[in-house]
Amino acid sequence: MGPFKIVERIGPVAYRLELANELHPFHDILHVSQLRKVVRNPVLIVSQPPEDLDSGLSTRGKPIQVTRFPDEKIRRKGVPMVEVVWERVGIREATKEHASMMRVEYPELFETQVDEHMADADSRTNSS
Repeated sequence: MGPFKIVERIGPVAYRLELANELHPFHDILHVSQLRKVVRNPVLIVSQPPEDLDSGLSTRGKPIQVTRFPDEKIRRKGVPMVEVVWERVGIREATKEHASMMRVEYPELFETQVDEHMADADSRTNSS
């Protein structure tokens, strides 16, 4: 997607872009603070915006595996987090998610991983 033609300079750090028709729901003004260095990887370049692209410019992948159960502390409280591997269009990415939310939305991910994690935790606490 892109590059896009700059139609107008709005200010010293903002520009109006000419977006393709399929991107009409998105704001056409770009602030330079939103630019990031791009390392071109041909696998990651898309010619069309994905059909499931939402207004926040994100897409929802499919979780395929829970890989770790890291211990997280948020605001001095222990919050159960899990590391989830997501896949979308052949690209895999891992993120940390709240364990309770993931268990409700994707219980099938926890059937084998939870058993293995609990066995590991039991072996650490019950070792004599």
